[in-house]
Amino acid sequence: MAHDLGLVVRFEFRRTVRKKAFWLSALAAPVFIALVLTIAIIGNKTAIDRSSSQTTASFSTVYLDDSGAVNPALLTAFGAKPVATATDGIAQVRTGKIDAFFHYPKNLAAEGIAVYGKDTGLFDNNKYSAVADTLLQQSVGLHIADKSLLTLVQGKYAPSKTVTYDHGTVAEGWNAVYLPLGFLIIFMLSVMLIGGVLVNSTTEEKENRVTEMIRVSLRSKTLVVGKIIAILAAGLLQIAALVLPVVIALVWFAPALGIPLELGALSITVPAAVFGVVVLIGGVMLITGVLVGIGAVLPTAREATQWLGVVIIVVMIPLYTFSMILSDPTAPLVQVFLYFPLTAPTTALMMNGLGYLSVTQGIVVSTELLVAGVVAIGVAIRLFERGSVEYSRALTLKDLVRNRRMVRAGR
Repeated sequence: MAHDLGLVVRFEFRRTVRKKAFWLSALAAPVFIALVLTIAIIGNKTAIDRSSSQTTASFSTVYLDDSGAVNPALLTAFGAKPVATATDGIAQVRTGKIDAFFHYPKNLAAEGIAVYGKDTGLFDNNKYSAVADTLLQQSVGLHIADKSLLTLVQGKYAPSKTVTYDHGTVAEGWNAVYLPLGFLIIFMLSVMLIGGVLVNSTTEEKENRVTEMIRVSLRSKTLVVGKIIAILAAGLLQIAALVLPVVIALVWFAPALGIPLELGALSITVPAAVFGVVVLIGGVMLITGVLVGIGAVLPTAREATQWLGVVIIVVMIPLYTFSMILSDPTAPLVQVFLYFPLTAPTTALMMNGLGYLSVTQGIVVSTELLVAGVVAIGVAIRLFERGSVEYSRALTLKDLVRNRRMVRAGR
């Protein structure tokens, strides 16, 4: 049996990784992400350069200062000229005589600065308000003798640092979240990348009418388990090909994108690591059994793929409870998703990553998924024994009962 299992694993693995679609699906995402990151870096640098230049932009301006807060000398230095009324200033902009009109109302705190300008594009239009704000800030700064206070008023100070303690030790905060959430990402990638392969693996032989020949020399259990091992191994290879370039790109481009990524600060607790691994394994086993069973029951890959979409939707539904988990992990809906088998992996891995999965919950969910996974794979093997030779229609419950009676009767 071990020899036959090895043959099936090698055959299925080679057949899977030799397909062009396998590598296209694995490498398309990293290439796309690399292009997006490159465009984002270039766009980010351009936006910063243009934004910083807007505060010093030069254009013809008239103003009306009802507040008395803006220093006339600064306005004159900029080249701005006063107008008698707001109506006159707006009219000059509308007719194209000048580029911009700034109206500083009497109650600036309540009304804000009214800015009117010549349309120069969505981004460049911001230069008008940038200059108007700068003139006001500089005017206010002239009344502050202590320049250090001026810096604080302008908001030019280092961001605050928050330190929290958990049972007397410094809490890791978000640094303890990223690695545990990695198990969730791996699980999602597993479902999306190898789900279709798992479904199609049991329907291809039926569509090619070779199932009977295969089963002459191989037991159903050996064939199904071999397929699962091979496809999961190929899936791990595909995930590695997808994730590694993304991780390298993030580490390489993080400074350019302004992402505060410090790999040395990342951490994970022992319970989070253990539950992450066990829930991931149990969840993959369960989904694998379900998808292989679907492929065994249905006669064609087209019909099986439709049910694959349903399974993926059910698995991903808990993602919409992310904010609910953050605010109230004990909410009834969260608890239902946590213990319902098909939604348990996603919910448990999210709660584990965010630090809300208790030891008791982790043990219960891990045990549930491992047991459900073994049962699902066992049922998938039984379904394959009967459904692998049913070419024209989907397997029904009556067929399964009849097959079970025939097996018991020794027929």
